[in-house]
This record gives sequence, C-alpha cells and structure tokens, in this order.
Amino acid sequence: TYSAASMNLPGKPDPSVYVKLMQDLGVDPTCSIVFEDSPTGFAAAVASGGVPVAIADPRWCDGPYPEAALEATSFENITLDRLNNLLTPHY
Repeated sequence: TYSAASMNLPGKPDPSVYVKLMQDLGVDPTCSIVFEDSPTGFAAAVASGGVPVAIADPRWCDGPYPEAALEATSFENITLDRLNNLLTPHY
C-alpha cells in the first residue's frame, strides 16, 4: 500500500506518490492508468504522467475533467477492453 503520509512524501496534488509507485514497479507512466475521484487527486494523476481516469464523485466534484482519458461516475461500466484501449496508443 502506498500513501503519501506513510512514505513521507508530499500530499496530492503533488504527484510524488504516483511517481514513486511507478518507479518501484518499473512501469512507464504512459502505461499506467491512474484512477482518481477528486480534483486534487486528479491533478496529481495528470502530473504523474500516467493515463488519468476520473471517477467523478459528486461529494467532491462531478467534473468535467478535460484532461481525463476516460471519465465515469463509477467503475460499473469500465471494462478491461476500455482500459486496454486507453493504453494502446502508447505501445
């Protein structure tokens, strides 16, 4: 489990926690899908260089997220095919 607090990293919107995770896993950011549900978290996802997916939570903000590769209100209709399509241009 990665969290900015447990790793003594700056909190979101700083992308450090995402960048550290991608580095530790040896994954190129452009091949990483980052899910976020708040504007602050989404800003961190975009800044990380990952492929940002907004799961717009009306408790925080319901969008729009113009930089989102995909925007949804839940995970219900997010399929593996949809996610793979987000990564295809990067290979």
